[in-house]
Amino acid sequence: VDGQIHKKTAANGVRVISSHVGAGAESIISVEFLDTVRVSCLIMPR
Repeated sequence: VDGQIHKKTAANGVRVISSHVGAGAESIISVEFLDTVRVSCLIMPR
């Protein structure tokens, strides 16, 4: 359950940040998002 909540929160964070910052930061945000997902998968494997 914690893993699912964490992923939802991360996805919402990416959406909020990208809407405020704009398309210029999308590459940086996606890298950070992928790292977050990778860590979540390591902590809570499927």
